[in-house]
Amino acid sequence: EEKELLRREHLYRDGRPPPQLNGRTIILVDDGLATGSTMRAGIKALRKNHAAHIVAAVPVGSPDTCDAMRADADEVVCATTPEPLL
Repeated sequence: EEKELLRREHLYRDGRPPPQLNGRTIILVDDGLATGSTMRAGIKALRKNHAAHIVAAVPVGSPDTCDAMRADADEVVCATTPEPLL
């Protein structure tokens, strides 16, 4: 798995170095927020790279998960929070 991750990173970056996130505001976008596990993993990686301010943004998310995400991100934008989330 790690070999595949390195291959993809090389392919996507095309030889460019990773972006410097230190001190920057980052908007992390996903297509939806059901459990929040993917978004939390992204936030954790951004914190590890010293992002100054993290905004988690999704077009749709469960109300409970959107509320819980506020403990992880500096700002959370959930455009729609239907109940129940299908």
